[in-house]
Amino acid sequence: MYEYKVEKYRVKNAEKGMNELAKLGWRVVAVLPNTAMYGVVVTYEREVDSEHSICAECGSKFLLASSKMESLCPECAHFLYGYPNCEHVFENGKCIKCGWNGNHSEYIKSLLSDD
Repeated sequence: MYEYKVEKYRVKNAEKGMNELAKLGWRVVAVLPNTAMYGVVVTYEREVDSEHSICAECGSKFLLASSKMESLCPECAHFLYGYPNCEHVFENGKCIKCGWNGNHSEYIKSLLSDD
């Protein structure tokens, strides 16, 4: 099963946008011109895994069962909404309990630096 996403870009920003989404597992399936805004419309797809998800905030892959929110890893759900965090145990660069890879978004980094 696949999920789909459509984004629009100005031509000069398209490559950066596509590369960012590629890091999150999205693959380009169509690129169409958008002459009204001098840009392009890009359609993406990625395979849906019933056990894992990609965090919408930090981009880390995580186990769905480990988080109270299906679109956020336990780490981001904790800092953004106060949900209980995983007691991380890292092996080979990721938590063996939840799958989080240690990433923090710029926003969460700013929250952590305020402490």
